[in-house]
Amino acid sequence: MAKGNIWIGLIAGIVIYFVMTVYGNYEKVLVAVSSFRMEYIPVLLSLAFTNYLLRAFKWHYFFKVVGLDISLKESLYVFLSGLLMAVTPGKFGEVWKSWLVRDLRGYELHRTVPIVFMDRLTDVIAILTLASFGVLIFGASILSFSIIAAILFIMLIMLRSETIMLVIFGMSARFEGAKKAYLNSLNLLHWRVFVLAVLISLSAWFMECLGFYLTFRGLSVEAGLLESTFIYAISSVAGALTMLPGGLGVTETSMAGLSSHLFGLNKSTSIAATFIIRAVTLWFAVIVGAISYFLGGRLIYRKSA
Repeated sequence: MAKGNIWIGLIAGIVIYFVMTVYGNYEKVLVAVSSFRMEYIPVLLSLAFTNYLLRAFKWHYFFKVVGLDISLKESLYVFLSGLLMAVTPGKFGEVWKSWLVRDLRGYELHRTVPIVFMDRLTDVIAILTLASFGVLIFGASILSFSIIAAILFIMLIMLRSETIMLVIFGMSARFEGAKKAYLNSLNLLHWRVFVLAVLISLSAWFMECLGFYLTFRGLSVEAGLLESTFIYAISSVAGALTMLPGGLGVTETSMAGLSSHLFGLNKSTSIAATFIIRAVTLWFAVIVGAISYFLGGRLIYRKSA
């Protein structure tokens, strides 16, 4: 089902970008994109790939914390292959990584799904932290941001309370699998582990925020790093909350709208900047994931055979 959603994401992306291009005036958007200085492309791709590598390091660190034996090469293969699922609703397709680990190492899903969950949770907290600076300075979306932050904080407190969680899991026999997964993830909730993971995620996602800032530079637009970070982070959160494949539609319109509002850009330039940064982050991730899965998988499985 997750793989089928990739095609849904691709088709949705084409439709959404077509509509936005028409809205921004087809010719003006193309002119804006074509004016982008191509020397920035390798820099943007490098920043995006640095994001993937930092998060892959965090992913491998989680395996060490819970005491699961997996080589760095296998861990890197699984994580990068999971990027292929970036255009699945809420990125839930990334749970597919647990199946890859099971194929490689034979670990049951309840032992690795918590790692996928903690990986996403620390990413969301990091992105919210990056967005918080802009929220406080620009006063934008304060209420929505506060509600989301409060929900995450309460959820984190509950997760760290074994007593509360066991009471919840004891409400129904259907929660037995979740209970088993939770008990296997307690080490991941240790404050030292959690804070280190969030710091790694902060560094990783700031790479893409910096990429968004440089995208404006490549379009010869005067943009601030703080504003760019805020726009990229808050738009990513908005897209993730919709549970749409890759946050498609909501993320793009949020980026374009906020860019126009904060930088005083015309809609064609803000849409061009949005298309470029999404190409070198979201769609580049899908390409990296596909290459890792189809080429890297052959090498790993061949050696283990």
